Amino acid sequence: MSKFEGKIAIVTGGSSGIGAATALALAKDGADVVVHYNGGKERAEKIAQEIQAMGRKAIALKANLRSKVEIFQLVEDTIAEFGKIDILVNSAGRFDHYTNYETITPEIWDEVIETDITGTFFFCKYASDYMIKSRKGVIVTVASAAGVISNGGGPAYTTSKWATIGMMKNLTAFPGCHGIRANTICPGLVATPMVSDLLDSDDFMSKINGTPAGRVGTPEDMAKLICFLASDDAEYIHGDAILIDGGLVANGGL
Repeated sequence: MSKFEGKIAIVTGGSSGIGAATALALAKDGADVVVHYNGGKERAEKIAQEIQAMGRKAIALKANLRSKVEIFQLVEDTIAEFGKIDILVNSAGRFDHYTNYETITPEIWDEVIETDITGTFFFCKYASDYMIKSRKGVIVTVASAAGVISNGGGPAYTTSKWATIGMMKNLTAFPGCHGIRANTICPGLVATPMVSDLLDSDDFMSKINGTPAGRVGTPEDMAKLICFLASDDAEYIHGDAILIDGGLVANGGL
């Protein structure tokens, strides 16, 4: 039997990057998947079609992470379609592109905080409401190495990722008593559209190339860890924040 046979997964940010790679990897191991998107409908539908071609069920559903109503509706639509939620992967997020204290605007702060913290929280809340009823479920959230160091982003992004790690630990301590397992992964630089400006920076890339791994991470690198944490192989891992950064932090950070 496949690792996730009979499991239903929601993957936020599933239209590209880490989310897309994770949605495909979960389906490859047997899961049926809800591919969440906000602005990438065509990409999300393409990922859903690729999953369907594997013989799995998949639908693409839209929700703005800054809208509690839309998040709630996506969860309700998932239940209506599949009847349960076994796995939630919070991959969607916003980056502040190192906007500093002098140049950050209220709009940038609100967008990052409301997406990365508030949106993630309400996906966890509404999905865990159903997980608690069945006394089982797994939540894996994509944070960042910026959640364990001080200079992995600007103030908005860094704050959001430290908060996200704390949120998953709190989720472990409370709903976790009802059979829910929650963990966080903390990537370094990953080759996704969200950080294309950094990938084009010779100065930034020289720091990444000087890490022990000597390369940028890929969405597939992240998906492998996420799938492990979502599986029964990781059943004794609760409330952890796992670095997957090619040795960036161990090497002294940025």
